[in-house]
Amino acid sequence: MQTSNTHAPCVVVLDFEEMEHFIGHKMKMTHVYQPLLIKTLLLSGNSATAENIARGFLNEDKAQLEYYVQIAKRWPLQTLRKHKVVDYTRNGSTFTLLLDNITKEQRERLVEICDSRYQEYVDKMRRLPWFDRRGFREHISGQTRFDVLAKSKGVCVACGVSSLERALEIDHIVPVSMGGTNELSNFQALCYKCNAQKKNRDDTDFVMVLNRLKYRNPKCPFCISRDPVFDNRMAFALRNAKPVAHLHSLVLPRRHTGNFFDLIPAEKSLCLTLIDSVKSDIQERDSTVTGFTVRFETGQMAGSMAEHCQIHVIPNRRGKA
Repeated sequence: MQTSNTHAPCVVVLDFEEMEHFIGHKMKMTHVYQPLLIKTLLLSGNSATAENIARGFLNEDKAQLEYYVQIAKRWPLQTLRKHKVVDYTRNGSTFTLLLDNITKEQRERLVEICDSRYQEYVDKMRRLPWFDRRGFREHISGQTRFDVLAKSKGVCVACGVSSLERALEIDHIVPVSMGGTNELSNFQALCYKCNAQKKNRDDTDFVMVLNRLKYRNPKCPFCISRDPVFDNRMAFALRNAKPVAHLHSLVLPRRHTGNFFDLIPAEKSLCLTLIDSVKSDIQERDSTVTGFTVRFETGQMAGSMAEHCQIHVIPNRRGKA
């Protein structure tokens, strides 16, 4: 080990044996990113920009690669084959540009035109009110993407496939064009297949779903309840008025329905998010809690025929069931 003044004064650098020992034995991994970062730096002469590091990650992200393989084989290939500009052979999975021999300058000129058409399209789409629903979306920050994926535990909220198996996209639950916001609670993680299916729905289907989500029963106390402990766009949490145990809480969908299995995937996901919030809050308030009982049931209040799906979060304490 020695010091170096290459990037900053008194920076300690490792020799080969120390680096070999760190990578082979000392490095603890929760994902593939550490070895990929080091590998990218090694191949770049020990220094690389953040963009180059990101490209190194993408080159090894099989789910993202599979996503773009499927994209490449669909709309652009079909259109360009129709115009006899590009060909594709299944054997070897190879794309070929149907172009005669050209000079270096001509090739560079064609690349410039491609870049120009790309930017022209992006600028045009940004001016359209329904831009976010056309598959070419405004940039979603890395922090937002991380928070949405963390909320969904790294799986598609519709089909449950892992991000390691299929690339996940960040989708607006309620489209911006229909009044949705860019708040975290209005984002969900969908795999590219489920998101493609969602985008293929027409406006009528979206309106029907949104109207169903707005349904409240005026006779149901839960539908008109106020002062939630936690809430989001599609669910809320209350302390139970008749608790089985101290801090016994209820998580309920905003929509009036009597069965958890009638909820759409986004509603289920946001209900489960609130269960996590309630659990953490109870543990912070009471250190004697050792576990939880979570019970799903249809609720029927005395004197009312209105039924509302309830998820009970009941804390268990030391010495008690």
